[in-house]
Amino acid sequence: MSKGIEATVKNDVAKIDITLVGSDTISIPTGKKYTDTSVKVTENDIDVTSKATIDYTIVRKSDNKAFNNLNELDITKPDTYIITYIVKYKTSQKTLKRIITYVPNTEKTTTTTTTTVTITQPITN
Repeated sequence: MSKGIEATVKNDVAKIDITLVGSDTISIPTGKKYTDTSVKVTENDIDVTSKATIDYTIVRKSDNKAFNNLNELDITKPDTYIITYIVKYKTSQKTLKRIITYVPNTEKTTTTTTTTVTITQPITN
């Protein structure tokens, strides 16, 4: 009777997830600055976002004008911007989109006016 050899083969396939942080569609009142929450990359449930390459483009939908960063957006007018993220990590690559829509600001604003009046009177003795 011969004895067999038992071997265990372990499959070390990494589970990589690339997701948007926050909603993929956001509405913001005009005049308010949008702060991007970007994307998150995990490998086997460990955050590896800092090791990923994240490129993005921003395009205004009304005229297809491209922007290099969020500070260039005209937040004073209603419009829609599409942020396209291209995320690469190891052998994984994923393209994600977020739509930012600036809507008319319906918040009421209060204006306070201060008036200074100077009265000069002649000095009489």
